[in-house]
Amino acid sequence: MNRPALLTWTFVLAVLGLSLALPHAMLSPAALIPAHAELERDCLACHSLGKGVPSARCVECHAVAGIGLFTTRGAPIAKPSVKASFHQRLKQTDCRACHSEHPGSRGNQANAGFTHAMLTPADRDDCASCHSAPGDALHRGVTGSCATCHSTERWKPATFDHQKYWPLDRDHTTSCVTCHPGSVFTRYTCYGCHEHSVARMQREHAEERIRDLDDCVRCHKTPSEHGEGGEHGERGERGGRRGGDDD
Repeated sequence: MNRPALLTWTFVLAVLGLSLALPHAMLSPAALIPAHAELERDCLACHSLGKGVPSARCVECHAVAGIGLFTTRGAPIAKPSVKASFHQRLKQTDCRACHSEHPGSRGNQANAGFTHAMLTPADRDDCASCHSAPGDALHRGVTGSCATCHSTERWKPATFDHQKYWPLDRDHTTSCVTCHPGSVFTRYTCYGCHEHSVARMQREHAEERIRDLDDCVRCHKTPSEHGEGGEHGERGERGGRRGGDDD
């Protein structure tokens, strides 16, 4: 055997020997999470040779039915995790879609493969079981389904931009139900405050031949009296409606 071949084989055998003797040092991409630190030197506790880390190996210790309710040793958890208990309602078991046991390594980041399609339809509508409600002024008074303005594909941009259609300025800091009775955000009314009444608005708009008094923002584009479009009834960004318009 010539010298180059001998050196090559020596190197290969050395790497194989070290990998068998010190697998955690030679093969581990990064340190394990603290909860699994005791497995640092036992790669085969989770990994299957040639198969990576199958979810079936995870549930040998973490039974899906007990996640968030019991420890891996079967002891009840004093304060069960509401966020963790949704595991029992997953449509499929794909642990690595959300969890990474070597979080410091590249290519092993959590949530890389997660999609909301993994959840049952009921859980996709129950955002609060995993997400905390936003604390900004716009969301504090909101109740009901997040799907009214957001999709599960992405949080931003929302499907409705409140600031674009009706700015919540210093003169409009009322609660959501004032304009959206019953927290039905697909509809609104302007008769919840000010001096508005249906009879008065009908009288004031009759001379302009404006008959649609339910969709105020078609003409009033801002909280000011006449809106950005000028006088009552002029077509703004979303259009106005007079008695003589063809709709």
